Amino acid sequence: RAMLRGIAKRLASPFENTAVHLFAVYLELVVREPLSYIVRSESPMRALAHDTTARGPSLSGDEIDRLRRTGYVVVDGVLTPSELRHARADADSLDGLGTADDSSWRRAGANQGGEHIRADSVTWLLEDGLGERSPRPGLATALRRLRGVASELAGSPSNAPGGSLAAAPGCWDGFDAARHEVPLGVPLACQLASYAPTEAAQASRDGPPVGYVPHRDGLPLSIVPRWSLRALEKSGTSSREVSALLYLNHAGAFAARATGGQLVLYLDAADEDEVGVSCSERVEILPIGGRLVLFDSRRVLHEVLPHSAGSARVAFTCWIGGQWGSSLPSGIGRLLAWS
Repeated sequence: RAMLRGIAKRLASPFENTAVHLFAVYLELVVREPLSYIVRSESPMRALAHDTTARGPSLSGDEIDRLRRTGYVVVDGVLTPSELRHARADADSLDGLGTADDSSWRRAGANQGGEHIRADSVTWLLEDGLGERSPRPGLATALRRLRGVASELAGSPSNAPGGSLAAAPGCWDGFDAARHEVPLGVPLACQLASYAPTEAAQASRDGPPVGYVPHRDGLPLSIVPRWSLRALEKSGTSSREVSALLYLNHAGAFAARATGGQLVLYLDAADEDEVGVSCSERVEILPIGGRLVLFDSRRVLHEVLPHSAGSARVAFTCWIGGQWGSSLPSGIGRLLAWS
């Protein structure tokens, strides 16, 4: 597979920066990659079924309404103190936590223009231990709690003007800023990210301290052609709608703003704004252990600040949105899974 991709890359090199090359990039990023992604996704209710330890809904109706209105919501206590301790102990047991020492962790910035963009190390954990990295029990509980959140959004009634009573099964009718009914496919894999303290991180990096510079997780609707968006939705292509983060930091860590490590949201920043100067409000969220944060993947510009805590800053992330694998014909699913 790698050899075939290498041959294709060499054949395409003479066409770099031409219409042929740009069309090939478009097919890779907007068609093949998202379609292969949904093969490894499942419906919100199926994702919820994995969490047999849930005490009840993680989100109240008011919190879902707040997410719709403001574009974000913060919910504490999604993990019990015991669940948090076990999840963090499992994370700490992964070799090379916050470093590049273990081959299962990789420096995320290496593929995104350098480590001046982001300074975290990441690994991926999959539901039911699919793939190389099986989650241990503590991490499995956190993973399933995070993935189960999608079921609470899917089909939830909207009290906003113009909102439907309930979206179709497995869908919701979006944020108030841009209403459109969207499917909420849940990826089997979630990203576990670790940010080392500033001193440790700078020992192996050049340049000023960095956590993760301002960015958006999804594509703003204003820059996606409407015909393209409709075509992608009809084909079942996955797109990020809701970013869900669950922090696995030690109890008491990151309780003070002076420690750093905050998630910063630049609300209502213009789609073309990449630094937050046009935002209506700058919100700082402390990465307290057991805290869940949901926000609009398409519209909310956000960043992660560097920190000086005595331990790594650790978080699970799940990007919710798009169709799930069962919506594709089996032959196409097998082909995309191979590619």
